[in-house]
Amino acid sequence: MKQNETAVFETKIDGYPTPKVTWFRNDKPLTGEKGTKIEFNPTTGHAKLSIQNTNLQQHADLVICRLENIHGNPEETVRLDIIAAPFIITQLPKEDDIITGKNVTLRVVAHGSPRPKAEWFYNNAPIVAENTSYDEEKNEYQLSRKEVTAAAHEGTYQVSLKNNYGEIQSTCVWTVLEPVKLTKIVPEN
Repeated sequence: MKQNETAVFETKIDGYPTPKVTWFRNDKPLTGEKGTKIEFNPTTGHAKLSIQNTNLQQHADLVICRLENIHGNPEETVRLDIIAAPFIITQLPKEDDIITGKNVTLRVVAHGSPRPKAEWFYNNAPIVAENTSYDEEKNEYQLSRKEVTAAAHEGTYQVSLKNNYGEIQSTCVWTVLEPVKLTKIVPEN
């Protein structure tokens, strides 16, 4: 299902005595609040859950329908997958001062479904994938630069995140600073 659409789950329920019907998402019971509508007709056994304006961050999860009466509490689980163009949660810094000789990692946090692929660029030239990584737990895309120098690393970095539904970029300009050096002064006699 696409982001911002209404997700509808319907089921037919049968049991005596008539079971209590509870819907869950993320192990929390759903109520008829915040764009969620729950319906149950005990006469026909028709149960329905509607979630309006679905979005990837808030709604993509397992949805459970649990029945409860004196004879047990069976449940059914389905996954609500939401298709969404990439969007960035944490941008690259617009500008950053880096000290020569340091190891530095650029990080951007982004979501999308399916998971976006990242392409990194330095002064508009693609960067080889061996310097990039992805932390699935944090949804964090990373670019590592080792022993930074002004000649090799100063300039504009950009990450382009794309999936079949869209593309987004984040850009950072690095200024590489030389550490202060002091040369020993010998007095003249």
